[in-house]
Amino acid sequence: MAKEVAKRKIPKFKSEEEEIHFWDTHSLADYWDDTEEVREPIQVSEELRKKIIKRRENKQLLTIRIEKDLIEKAKKVARKKAIGYQTQMRMWIAEGIQREKAN
Repeated sequence: MAKEVAKRKIPKFKSEEEEIHFWDTHSLADYWDDTEEVREPIQVSEELRKKIIKRRENKQLLTIRIEKDLIEKAKKVARKKAIGYQTQMRMWIAEGIQREKAN
């Protein structure tokens, strides 16, 4: 029997900065059921557009094979923290690199 995932509601944000921080640390996949289709173009501020571009340019796609059970464990940890599992794995990689640099 498949485990049912609790549906999450997107919170109300007090500022654009708060919303940016939220989506930096959460996965849209966890909130998909709380979204709606938008047919008209969305206008974003120039500042936000620049942040999005900078964030994307700052990352490079990496393909790596990881055992399925490790991915499932990472997803479980990430769900408890309410973040995406790929974000969680990036954090672990960054922490590991910092630890190695300290040695």
